[in-house]
Amino acid sequence: MANENDTTHYAGDFSRGVVRRFVRFYYPRIEVERFGPLPKDARILFVANHANSLIDPVVMGIATGRRIHYLAKAPLFDVPVLGQILKALGMIPAFRGSDDKSQVRRNVQSLDTAGELLAEGKDVGIFPEGKSHDETHVEQVRSGAARIALKAVAAGAENLYIVPIGLNYERKEQFRSSIWARIGEAIKVNAWLSDHDGDERKAMRSLTTRVDAGLKEVVIHLDKAEWELYLNDLEVLEPEARRLGGDPISALRHRRRLADGINWFMAENPERAGEAAEAIRKHREALAAAGLTVRSPLVRYRTLWVGWLALRQALILCAGAAPWLGTIFHIVPFATVRLIAGRLNPPGKMTIALYRLLIGLPIYGVWYLLAWRWLAGYFQPWVAWAVCFLMPFAGLWALDYCRRARDTALLWWRESGMLFRRGKLKELRAGQQALSDRLETLSREHRQARSFPVETRRTVPMWAVALRYFGGAVGLIAAVALWALAYGWFKPRPMIELLSPSPNLGERSAAALSGPIDSDEADLRELVAELDRLKQRVSDLRADFESGRRNFIRQEDNDAIRKSMMTYIACRTGLLRIVWKYRNYDQIGDTALRLRAMLLALTAATSTYATSLDFVAQFADSPDAVRKLNEPEPLWDVPESLFDRIHRNLVNDDLTDQMNEAIGNYRTRFSEFESEGLGENSSEGLWHRRISRNVAEIERARERFANPKLDLAIKEAKRLGKDNLYRAKSFVSYWIGKGRVRAPREGETLIRDEHLKELLPKLRPGDILVERRNWVLSNAFMPGYWSHVAFYLGGPEELEALGLDTDPRVARHWKAFLIPDEHGHRRVILEGLAPGIIFTSLEHSVGEADGVCVLRPKVSEADRRECLARAFSHAGKPYDFEFDFFTTDKLVCTELIYRAFDDRLDLPLVEIMGTTTMPAMEMVRKFARELGKADAQFELVAFLDGNEATGTAAFRDAAALVESLDRSSFTWMQPGD
Repeated sequence: MANENDTTHYAGDFSRGVVRRFVRFYYPRIEVERFGPLPKDARILFVANHANSLIDPVVMGIATGRRIHYLAKAPLFDVPVLGQILKALGMIPAFRGSDDKSQVRRNVQSLDTAGELLAEGKDVGIFPEGKSHDETHVEQVRSGAARIALKAVAAGAENLYIVPIGLNYERKEQFRSSIWARIGEAIKVNAWLSDHDGDERKAMRSLTTRVDAGLKEVVIHLDKAEWELYLNDLEVLEPEARRLGGDPISALRHRRRLADGINWFMAENPERAGEAAEAIRKHREALAAAGLTVRSPLVRYRTLWVGWLALRQALILCAGAAPWLGTIFHIVPFATVRLIAGRLNPPGKMTIALYRLLIGLPIYGVWYLLAWRWLAGYFQPWVAWAVCFLMPFAGLWALDYCRRARDTALLWWRESGMLFRRGKLKELRAGQQALSDRLETLSREHRQARSFPVETRRTVPMWAVALRYFGGAVGLIAAVALWALAYGWFKPRPMIELLSPSPNLGERSAAALSGPIDSDEADLRELVAELDRLKQRVSDLRADFESGRRNFIRQEDNDAIRKSMMTYIACRTGLLRIVWKYRNYDQIGDTALRLRAMLLALTAATSTYATSLDFVAQFADSPDAVRKLNEPEPLWDVPESLFDRIHRNLVNDDLTDQMNEAIGNYRTRFSEFESEGLGENSSEGLWHRRISRNVAEIERARERFANPKLDLAIKEAKRLGKDNLYRAKSFVSYWIGKGRVRAPREGETLIRDEHLKELLPKLRPGDILVERRNWVLSNAFMPGYWSHVAFYLGGPEELEALGLDTDPRVARHWKAFLIPDEHGHRRVILEGLAPGIIFTSLEHSVGEADGVCVLRPKVSEADRRECLARAFSHAGKPYDFEFDFFTTDKLVCTELIYRAFDDRLDLPLVEIMGTTTMPAMEMVRKFARELGKADAQFELVAFLDGNEATGTAAFRDAAALVESLDRSSFTWMQPGD
């Protein structure tokens, strides 16, 4: 027996959780207002108004968060499936005379059962109106609730309360509308019975009256039902409605205050209430004659504001037009549910939501199952799963959009005619304003006569709580990250080159030091001379970039700025070696040698500092130059963020202090230099003049970098953010590039082995392969039919014949090139794929494609050899998921071709969303533009065209290749499909 009870208990909890989630899906916003906390350790009988059939008990359970046993009409328990669910939920059958008069006597037994459950400590719920209704008032409250309560007390229930709940629906028949649930003040039943000296009849009548009053306190209630028509107009005419901002719960609160005001005036001054009602009726009739209502913006606002509202609505509708896909996908189940529910639903709105839920769940479930099976049969299974996951969201968006579009269209249709009847429109506006002023006066009187109850704290939805905690966590993480970033930037960092211990110069004799000092002085002369030449080259480079004679895309110009950086790094390394070697000059015993070593170290240090400041100053105000100099380049062994690292060293407080100390120490020793014959007029004068010049340049440059630390920290934060964004984009792009939406012919492509055998003899090293893969998801994001290019290198023997195997750019990758792929095929192609720039086989690159054209650049043999070597030099670089030709540390497939043939071919670059790039389609478009011209730079070697409709591929001519430019990137939209 215990096991049976446990099973029933778990089944009830499961069923309760399921139905609550479905109701929350239908009504996503259920706001709960409490007049006070629910009594602890008490037995509670919940009573509520009955507006929405079987939805009401579920909403009561959501609002209270408790397991409640309800009384429900007995015929529902005879309905298949539904009856079992009701029993699992612990509901009690109620036998009403309106259902079956012969069973009314059994209702006493049901009330007794409910009382016994209360006495056992379980919560019970009842709808004392006895039936669902649409009216905005509480129907006659019957004595059932009082009977249950008194029965429970008689059965020994102590600490028993009756708690009224008001269920106020925004629009109960509308999907995704809101509910305002109000939990009223608890009524203590035991005390109520004591107050009536134990007379159950008097207590029952009095308690029923109190339940009626308690419900009217929490429900939007009109004492006179005929006022409901005026209540709808008052929601717009009463001025406070203009300040609600479209919030549905605020609108329900306003509706409650209006209903309270109507009831008060009907009781205190029915004559004035009747006059107001008559004025509203006449105004409504005047508006109806003009095709308008009190809600029409044309009578509520000025014409200019109405025009702005119309424009805003039009822009919203245009911007949100995308959900048509959700509409099309759901049109069949949507229409089916509406049709069946409309035929089954009795008059009124009490069961619309219930029928739509009960009918819609199985219909939509079956529809999604059928849609998944069809999609999985035509496309890849992951496409079916993705569509079925995303379509519910698209459907919800489409539903809201369609409602908005319908309401906007009807509004424009009704109001457009009145725009040409200015006199009548002015009259209607004046009438509405006068009526609004009149109602404001009445509303003010009501507010002064009665004080509205203070709104208690409302229950915060779980999603809002989760969002609040998530926002706090993100804020905390961001604060910690910013602190760490600032600490990392502002913390002094030693220069890596000076970290290791310098030589102990005191251990060496004067003879042992003299020769190295002479040699290092000669090296220093060459280094400072090279720095002077570098300074001029950098100045010229900057001028060339600013004038447009150079740009950061061309490989030649890219290499020029890289060479300047590498020259600077080489000179800097040489200078720092001298600083490191002689920074312990005070250890030298011989005075003349000590002073010469000091001059060497200080000249090298100030030259490094001054040159670095000048180098940074030349490019710091050019974002493109800084971006290029911060870009890593494996070919040059350049690390990432090198420019910023140099900039950061310049503002290193320790380094600055050491430099100032060294300069100060030097200035105090002028007399020593003169006494040793090492002054400015000696052979060492070169170093004195250089130091003076460097110090002057340092002081001028420091004014420009007065306080760059914060700017550098902000730049680093931006860089980190950009890096993380790039990783996210890379992840998405990688899977988009890998994904196929279909795999017909059991995954076989249109190009077969026999095609490869015929194609291979036509190929030569240096050929460009432009490829097409059908059903690849990334095609949707590509501008045109052709989506990928590859570089044909040829076999090892062909490259050896060209002498490329000994070229340093090729030799470093030669071993990797010679290794066959995982299937034993020779690697003869270099291409950019998601992992990076890699060597692949013809079988992998072309054999897995559905179309390919081979374009041969018309270049000399020497140029072809150079372009092949350049292509090899980029092997191993990562893939550029941003498709940006500005950067060279990462490459996309077409950029490999561009970098290889940079100054040999006029390859077309285009701007796409602010990024300079070259889609594969541009290669074929260039061929088409130049076809038949004497200066054409491409010749067609072969065009292997796949036909998805026939499942075959065939070699075709140049005219067919030109025609392919008009094909869609979507496989199913291609001709002949």
